[in-house]
Amino acid sequence: MEEHKKIEERFEALNQVPIGMFVLREDFVILFWNQCIADWSGISQEAIVGDVIFDKFPDLNKPKYTSRIKMIFEGGAPTILSSQLHRYIIPCLLPDESYRFQHTTVTSIPANDGKTNYALFAIEDVTDLTKRIRESQNLHKMALEEVATRKKAENELNAAVKELLSFSYTVSHDLKTPLRGILGYTHELNKKHRENLSERGKFCTDQIKNAAQNLNGLIDELLKYSRVGGQQVSFTNISMRKIIDTLISERNQLIEEKGVIIETDISFDNIITWGTGVILMLSNIIDNAIKYSSNENPPIIKVIGVEHAGHYSLTVIDNGIGFNMKYQNKMYGLFNRLVGDHEFEGTGAGLAIVKKILDKLGGKIWAESELGKGASFFVEIPKTEIPIIDKKGESN
Repeated sequence: MEEHKKIEERFEALNQVPIGMFVLREDFVILFWNQCIADWSGISQEAIVGDVIFDKFPDLNKPKYTSRIKMIFEGGAPTILSSQLHRYIIPCLLPDESYRFQHTTVTSIPANDGKTNYALFAIEDVTDLTKRIRESQNLHKMALEEVATRKKAENELNAAVKELLSFSYTVSHDLKTPLRGILGYTHELNKKHRENLSERGKFCTDQIKNAAQNLNGLIDELLKYSRVGGQQVSFTNISMRKIIDTLISERNQLIEEKGVIIETDISFDNIITWGTGVILMLSNIIDNAIKYSSNENPPIIKVIGVEHAGHYSLTVIDNGIGFNMKYQNKMYGLFNRLVGDHEFEGTGAGLAIVKKILDKLGGKIWAESELGKGASFFVEIPKTEIPIIDKKGESN
C-alpha cells in the first residue's frame, strides 16, 4: 500500500500529459497507468494497476517485446517500437472501430528502491499522420482535375507534394532506428550464438537479416527520391562526355567482371543543365543496362548523344532481357519492378528517380523493348539559355 502511494505521488504529473504513459516493474506488474492511456484503451487505472501486463495484453509476452523490455530493466538505452513495424502496443479503438497507430518509446528509470529500474512507456498517437498522407494524396488528385483554376491548383499541389516529401523523409529516418536494432541483434546472434541455433533458427536469422538489409535499401532509395523531389534545380555548365566517361570508369571493376562492352558516341559536349540531377539520372540508367544485360555473352551497351534544335537526346541501348511494352508506364512508379528479386537485385526506385529528375527539368523519358531482345531508353534534356557567370563576373 505504501509503495502504491509513493508511485502515485511520483507519477501524478503524467496524468496531465496528452500521450499514453505507463510504468512496469521488473516482474512486469503495472505500477502506473496514466489518464490518457486509460481513456484510449477504456481500461481504468483502478482496473489495471497491480496486474501483470501479460494478463491484459498477451501479445506483449512475445520474445520480440520481452527481450527488449528486460534490457530496459537492466538499465539499457531507450528502445523504440515504431508504428510502421508494430502498429500499436496497447490496442486502443477509435470511434470508427479502427485502432490507433502508436509510436512507443520505452525508457529505463530508477525504481523507488534505488537498486532496480522501472520501464516507462510513452505512447504517441500518430494516427493523424496517416490521415495527412491520405489528405495529401486527395489534394494531389483534385489539383490535377481543376484545370480551370490551374494556378491555384498548382500552388496547392506543390504544398501537398512538399508535405508528402517531408513526411517521407521523416518516416524514413524513423524507420532507421528500429532497423539498426534488428540488424544489430541478428549480427550478434550470427557472431556469438549461431552454433547454438537449430538449422531452422539459422535459416530464420538469415531471413531476418536479408529482409532487414532489403528494407534498409528501400529506405535509402526513398530518402534519395525525397531529396531529389525537394532539391532546387541549379543550372551549371557541364561536360557530357566527361560525365559519361567518369561514370563508366567508376564501374570498371564490375564491367570487367561481367565482360561488358560499352560503346559511346556523343556528338555534343558542354551543355547548360542541372548537373547533379543529370549525373544521378545517367547513373541509374547505365546501372540498369549493366544489370539487365549481365547474363548475355557478351553484354553490349551503347550510349548515344545527339544535339537537336531545342533539346539534347541521350539513348542507352542494351542487349539484355528486355521487357513487355505493355508495362512501360509501370516502370516509372516508385518501387515498381518488372522482374523478381530472385532474378536481379534492386529496389525498383531507379527509374522513378530518373523520371522525377526529368520532370523537374521539363524533359522526357520513354523506352522501346521486346522480351529477350534488349531495351532502349530515350532521354530528352531541354536546352536552356540561362547565362553562366565566369570568374571575372562576365556572362558567356
